[in-house]
Amino acid sequence: MTYIVQPGDSLYLIALKFHTTVEDIMAANGITDPALTYPGQVINIPVAAIMHGNGSEYIVQPGENLDMAAKKHGVRARDLIRSNNIKAPYIIYPGQTILVPGKQHPSAKNEQAAPLGI
Repeated sequence: MTYIVQPGDSLYLIALKFHTTVEDIMAANGITDPALTYPGQVINIPVAAIMHGNGSEYIVQPGENLDMAAKKHGVRARDLIRSNNIKAPYIIYPGQTILVPGKQHPSAKNEQAAPLGI
């Protein structure tokens, strides 16, 4: 998943937010000095295996919150919270990639199951 570094962010705070480690973020982005991140920088966040299940990725738009994103995709906000391991105060950020549970991945849209011919 991708994340846009916000003012006041550090790799430590980002790691806490996404329940990963500074070391894993640094490795995923080829960062050698954690102090050299800056607002607006796009970084990759290592994602837990749970996020690779049934669902599709969505990039949060400016001004959007969890309720708005959930409504846009026909799911409940609590499902987005669970699928993305979002902790209180349940904030999502513009540019953040989230998993929308229960939605087909765009590449799987045309892969329909064949009729059983019963």
